[in-house]
Amino acid sequence: MPSDARALLRPMPWSIGTLLISCRITFVPAMLQFRTSSHSSLPDCEPMDAATQGVTLLVHCRHSASVCIARRPVLEGYSPYFRRIRWLLSEHVVSGLAGLYWPGSVMCLKVDDPVGCVSEEMARDSDSDGIMYMHFDAVLSPCKLLHRMDITAVSTFNTRTSQRYATFKDFEKCNENYFNSSTNCKWWWWDRSGHRVRDAYLAALDAVAVVKPALDLAELRIGVRFGLNDLFYVPRAAFTAYIQLARIFLQWSDVVHHEILGPTALALTARSLQANATPADLRCWGAQTNSLRLEHLNSTSFRCGHKVVDYRNPLNVDAVKKVQQCLCWLSLQTGEEQTVWME
Repeated sequence: MPSDARALLRPMPWSIGTLLISCRITFVPAMLQFRTSSHSSLPDCEPMDAATQGVTLLVHCRHSASVCIARRPVLEGYSPYFRRIRWLLSEHVVSGLAGLYWPGSVMCLKVDDPVGCVSEEMARDSDSDGIMYMHFDAVLSPCKLLHRMDITAVSTFNTRTSQRYATFKDFEKCNENYFNSSTNCKWWWWDRSGHRVRDAYLAALDAVAVVKPALDLAELRIGVRFGLNDLFYVPRAAFTAYIQLARIFLQWSDVVHHEILGPTALALTARSLQANATPADLRCWGAQTNSLRLEHLNSTSFRCGHKVVDYRNPLNVDAVKKVQQCLCWLSLQTGEEQTVWME
């Protein structure tokens, strides 16, 4: 492996310049003006704590070892806002490292990906306020999301894309029209013939009912919670429930896709904390396959999103770093947040 790649695996140095900052501003007609000191061209800002500074961030990389290594320095930019960063590396990533040491990493086997890997990290964790899981191509805004995030609530990427609900009949109807280009409900992980996935899913629910008889499973016995499983948060108070549910669902993970098991586990974890509760909405932008564009990352309303595909583009890297460093991006509009869907 090249020496520069090895250098990227060493712990990264951090300076006060990467800390979350809030800015004092002076209003002038028709514009905003930053008050700057004579010693720096940066705005005159003060350090501000993130609500997540006691939370562990799990970053999951399933790509090649070389890509994971190349992105690590950028993603370690979240370090000031969390207790620690832990890395989940897929089997082929670990193999590609060829024995090279990656501190703070653990291998995530495909059969456990990602629900089992997250639950095992919870079981090992002794001091975090919670665990936030994200793909390595997701982006978080310290200012808009992490600063005031409710770390007591089970939270999901976006309820519209990560807690979708469809009945078994919905899926069956969709499959009947699968090759009709006008059909909008195509989804790859459900039965196209027979009921193998449905039956395994229902068997998992039967096992959940034995362990957690107080949970209301009625809607899940006729339908599915499914969707994006690339960014979510579980508080410490919910670790035990999530671990129990994950260990049940993993028995059927070779049949039922993680984009069913993950959202379902999260929904039931929220209900375990409070009857009829649903996961809190982090209001992130994006979807499973669509890419975030520069205008999304540079938006004053950007909170979090998925996904940034091309880190070879320096403009993308620069935009992600600016989001991380929270360099006083202020809205000149009404303050209302816009909503962006890219399905």
